[in-house]
Parts: sequence; C-alpha cells; structure tokens
Amino acid sequence: MSEIKFYFYRDSPSKIFASLIYLEIKSDSNEIKLIDAGHYPPIITKNNNIDRLIKCAPALGLMKEAAFTEQVVTLSRNDFMLIYSDGLTEAKNESGEFFGETKLIELLKNRQLMTSQQLGEMILSVVDSFMGRIPAMMI
Repeated sequence: MSEIKFYFYRDSPSKIFASLIYLEIKSDSNEIKLIDAGHYPPIITKNNNIDRLIKCAPALGLMKEAAFTEQVVTLSRNDFMLIYSDGLTEAKNESGEFFGETKLIELLKNRQLMTSQQLGEMILSVVDSFMGRIPAMMI
C-alpha cells in the first residue's frame, strides 16, 4: 500500500485524489482483511445488527504521509459486507433528493435469507425506482 500511496501522490496532479478499498478474501477462511483509503466504509450486517466500519485513512493523494491500517472482519453464514460507492447514496430523484445512507441501511434490515446476488439486485432495483426518469450521473 505504501508504494501505491507514494506513486499516486508523486504522479498525480495537485488536488487530485482517489478513494480505494483493498480486500483480501481467502476461500478457506471467514475472515476478510481490508484497507480503506478514503472510501465509504463497508456496512456489515450480522443477524439484525447493522454496523459500519470506521474510516481509517484519507483518500490517496491527499496526504503524503498518510498511514493505512488493516482491518479484519469475520463473517459468518448469512452475514453481509456491503461495499458501495457514492453513486449509490448520492443518486437523486426527480425532486433532487438524495437516496442517502439511511434508505440504504433500511434496505439491509431483515435480509438474512437473501443471497448476495439477490441483495445486490434488490438494492439496484430500489435505487433505480427511486431515481425515476433521472439519468445516472456520468463522469
């Protein structure tokens, strides 16, 4: 991570930054190791509890000497880790209202029996319906 940080800071134009989340997932373990560099912290659902990991570091390119801390999350069967971008929570409807994190968290409640694919499809469908005829922002 220190090499990525160094090269991004050195080679990027000033005032340019990027969020990044790096995950290490092993098929023979229920632990996920991650480093979050200014990205929206993942949301974890366990039973009916919803927690948000803490944001540990700034985005790449903001600080030359930024420190990045590895976090470890242990998931059990039917637990979820949701990693999302600002495009999800900042989706706007025809009234200019943002979808927001509160609506996203409401979608995650009582969804233990869904597969990851079903949950992802449901979230995208609800956000799409929320937006109505407003096109997604293109960058």
